Amino acid sequence: MTNVGRSLFSAISISAFVATQRAQRVNGWTASTVNNRCRRSVRPRLVQEHPCILAALIACLIVPAMQAQIVDTGTITGVVRDKSGAVIAKTQVSIRNASTGLASSTVTDSQGLYVSPPLDPGDYAVEFESAGFGRVQEHVRLEVGQRAAADAV
Repeated sequence: MTNVGRSLFSAISISAFVATQRAQRVNGWTASTVNNRCRRSVRPRLVQEHPCILAALIACLIVPAMQAQIVDTGTITGVVRDKSGAVIAKTQVSIRNASTGLASSTVTDSQGLYVSPPLDPGDYAVEFESAGFGRVQEHVRLEVGQRAAADAV
């Protein structure tokens, strides 16, 4: 079950609980018994008289949490190798958005791997530069939620 599904399930469960509590209440008294006597509920007055307001308040808290789970970025990752297939560590990787001109940069690790920060969807120019190997450029189209690969040889 996804996080959105869990959130909706929780909201439905809370609403069902509130509706059940309202149905069990008769003239301000609950059906629960202690020593065979009905007792007055200790619930706050707002919950007793207006359970729909409580359900609306809970829904207002859950909706922003569901929206926070929406992914609207992507990443570019890859490996930098030389012509023989050996990885090249500490290669400077520059990633530039073709439409906005915004750029970010990173460096490959000891296995020649790099991962960009979260990026907005669009067309990107990925440029690799390493001492003794020159400069290589790749073009990548990044979609929402995508982890695009841009390897350099």
